[in-house]
Amino acid sequence: MPTASILLGLAICAVWLPDLRFQRIRIPPWTLVLTAAVVAGLRGGVLDWRGGLVVSAFCALAFASTKSHSASARSVLTAVVVVIAFALASQLVPGFQPSVLIDGVQVSPDAPPMRLTAHFAPGVAGLVLVAFYCRRARTLRELAAIALPTTVVAVVTTVAVIGVSWAAGYVRPDWKLPYFTAAHLAKILLWTTVLEEGFFRGFLQDRLARSTFVRTRPRLAWVPIAVSSILFGIAHFPGGWVFVGLATLAGVGYGIAYARTGLIEAAMATHFLVNATHFVAFTYPQIARG
Repeated sequence: MPTASILLGLAICAVWLPDLRFQRIRIPPWTLVLTAAVVAGLRGGVLDWRGGLVVSAFCALAFASTKSHSASARSVLTAVVVVIAFALASQLVPGFQPSVLIDGVQVSPDAPPMRLTAHFAPGVAGLVLVAFYCRRARTLRELAAIALPTTVVAVVTTVAVIGVSWAAGYVRPDWKLPYFTAAHLAKILLWTTVLEEGFFRGFLQDRLARSTFVRTRPRLAWVPIAVSSILFGIAHFPGGWVFVGLATLAGVGYGIAYARTGLIEAAMATHFLVNATHFVAFTYPQIARG
């Protein structure tokens, strides 16, 4: 794995570390590790000067969107950040090179070959969304408090999603631990769940739930979960309509986990359990058709 990708993974982890204090200055540790990741990426060819400039501007805009005293300015800057995050996640921004770790490897006998990547741009998008816009646990006590409700929702969601996938003929039991299992699980946790849950639950669902329209109408508490889940499903349209349905079902579970706890870690843990169970214990990525 490229050094830049390893450092980016560490930067994502560092989002949960307390700020470093130098007299009156507070520095989030992730900013230092991300800087090291960008430097390593520039040296290793993972990104060029354009990519480095985009990362710097992206972080600066996100910071400004949370510190501006003008509500209209915050809204405009936040919208710009979301657009850039979408472009980074979709790899539409120039200046970044693909980081393909494994390609064309068949891990299930009746499945198409899989590809394992750790692209820099989507990783940065997820990091910034979680660092600036998501409610996350600040102490171990907060994590302990959500452990039980998160576990219940995560297990129920996993059973439901995998059960429907199996019943639909999308997967079947297939226990495996290939040599790259640790790398793939790390990618799921630090790239996939951080980016997708950071946007769909921590940003979109949270803001819908806190909107005046929903807050003043308790009977509409289900709407943010439904909207984020449907959009989450649509985002998986390249996988086909069955995948859209399964992703929407999974999104409901992730949304409930977030709604019950108010913390992004619950949605991330639920998402991780579903994906990890799928990879380790069932056909991956799915049963080949035709």
